[in-house]
Amino acid sequence: MNSESALCNHEEYSTANIIISGGFSPFVGSGVSLDSWSFTVDLSEPGEISKPIGSIDVNELYIKIEKNLKKFDANIIIKDGLFIDGRDVNFLEYLLPNGRLNKPIDKVDNSYIFSKINKNDKKERHYKLVQIPIWDGQLFLSIYYRMMIVNDGLFVETRFFLLPPLKKKYLDIANLPTLPTQYELGKHIASSIFAGVFSWIVVYVKLLIYIQNGFETKKSRIRKWEREVKSNRLYNYGWDESLREKWSELIYERYFQSVDKDFALKTITNELLTTLRRYLFEKNVATDQFKQATTTIFNEGIIISGGNVKTDSLAVGKGANISKNVLNKTKGD
Repeated sequence: MNSESALCNHEEYSTANIIISGGFSPFVGSGVSLDSWSFTVDLSEPGEISKPIGSIDVNELYIKIEKNLKKFDANIIIKDGLFIDGRDVNFLEYLLPNGRLNKPIDKVDNSYIFSKINKNDKKERHYKLVQIPIWDGQLFLSIYYRMMIVNDGLFVETRFFLLPPLKKKYLDIANLPTLPTQYELGKHIASSIFAGVFSWIVVYVKLLIYIQNGFETKKSRIRKWEREVKSNRLYNYGWDESLREKWSELIYERYFQSVDKDFALKTITNELLTTLRRYLFEKNVATDQFKQATTTIFNEGIIISGGNVKTDSLAVGKGANISKNVLNKTKGD
């Protein structure tokens, strides 16, 4: 695919559908990892021996799941995304239509993303993203899932993340009084006059420093960055953390936020697995193996195909050291 055909129509798409990550996790900006599970289903074994097995279509299954999930919440956001490691950008020419010294594009036509469904590409991988705003957007629950048919097996993978509330200092504006008292008003006026007398001196000094060193320093940084990009084929164009993540607390502001997060997570999990089970049943695929996997998911909270993992939280890779138990705390505990 060339760069021109990969570029997105900006009027049609208002949000990015390419996520370029700079750290271990490709799901940058999603917050803290809550849960994950994956399993395979044997598609060659019929539920009823006397009936044939229907054709399994991953795209059809995506549509059914999306339709059922939208019934859960009117504000739910469901979209397709392409997830790319920042070190692989140079190997995907369509991401840099204006050259290596420019920002990679973050939008492509959906048809290109759909072409990655049911594939296990090393450099570009498709996920379906579900986002649920909780508490008027103070929290965001994100669910990434994908399905792929390999020979006679259906592989299902799901990851859950929570973007916690903002830190208290960013929420203090809500505590400002509607009308200041006379004492507060006088205090603010006095402090403003005092600060105004000396602030111009600080501004003047900073301006002189910027004029003297700013332009040359900026040019030096740009030249250094250009040399690094040109000399490093694996230059990382991604970010390992978003600003919203940096501004987030590691605890809930309210107890009910934790409760509502659990409700959303369990409801979505149930809807995903129920839709998948019904689809397999309609296609006359034996669901005994599927039922065993779902039982493990609900009982243990995590399942990794090929082995048993029993843990309340799982941290893997650089920066993935935030325990699930940290977020289970609330202020006042």
